[in-house]
Amino acid sequence: MTSRTRIQPEPRSLPAAAPRRADEEIPSDPEIARGVRQALAGYPLTPEERIQFTVAQGWVTLTGEVEQRRRREEAVRAVEQVPGVSGVSDLIVIAAHTPPIEPHMVHQAIDEALHRRANREADRISVRVEQGTLTLAGDVHSWTERRAILGAAGHVPGVREVSDHLHFRPQL
Repeated sequence: MTSRTRIQPEPRSLPAAAPRRADEEIPSDPEIARGVRQALAGYPLTPEERIQFTVAQGWVTLTGEVEQRRRREEAVRAVEQVPGVSGVSDLIVIAAHTPPIEPHMVHQAIDEALHRRANREADRISVRVEQGTLTLAGDVHSWTERRAILGAAGHVPGVREVSDHLHFRPQL
């Protein structure tokens, strides 16, 4: 089974919030904008000057450039928590000037992730790098292990996309 982990997620609506009381006011767009500005300022990994945003009827559109995928994900998660935000369009891109990806860095990240979870070997996962896209192949023994590998590899600096060719093979 082959799947691709997209680096540029589609806009998404947030889960339905708790019902509002009749006397409870919905935050205005300027109030939401203040909350978004504060949320982004609270994350040192997502400098506000590199992420811009607009708010329209509670919907926040994020644009800009960050160094790592993780920084983009943290910015989106922070904005999703702002009261009054009804959805987020993530148009943030990973900087084109990120360092080249070294396969040994990917193996090291996978090894560290697996060591934390199951103390398994990363050597059985093959890594191919082409223009910022990682292709991972090999056998995994649990869904948790697969998620750990994909997450670790996707957060290596310079990774723009992860192509998943991992196969689930439970141990007997």
